[in-house]
Amino acid sequence: DSYTSSLYEVYGYGKVGFIITSLSDNSNRTVKEIKAIANKNNIKMANPGSVLFSFENKGVIKIPTKYNEDDVIEASLNNGIDDIDFIEQIEGDEEEENLSTDPLNKLITTAPNNLNKLLDILESDLKYEKISGSLEYIPIDRVIVNKDDYD
Repeated sequence: DSYTSSLYEVYGYGKVGFIITSLSDNSNRTVKEIKAIANKNNIKMANPGSVLFSFENKGVIKIPTKYNEDDVIEASLNNGIDDIDFIEQIEGDEEEENLSTDPLNKLITTAPNNLNKLLDILESDLKYEKISGSLEYIPIDRVIVNKDDYD
């Protein structure tokens, strides 16, 4: 079977842009399903490029909060990786559930081509356990959507 990766851009509640990536053996079926889900949930398909410019493709690594950021930075710099950053938690209304925060983990971003090298450094040099990494589209500007935006 031959698989094709595709990228779709949509606007959700509060006119927030989302990137949807897929890997499918039938791109026609995939786009049909994405459009059906979008229509059912009042999400609008966007023109190519109208949402993507608001995101950066990054390597993202999740590490437990018990690990020291300074150790990560030092090990990265010693191995030639100087483009790491820690994603700040978004503070929202304390009464509302904020799905963008994870009190048990920190998120580190790096250039996509450094993802595997940084994972190796954290696992072998620093002996970190229970870490994971992936390529993701990270918003350049993050926003909080409140209940009023769901209308």
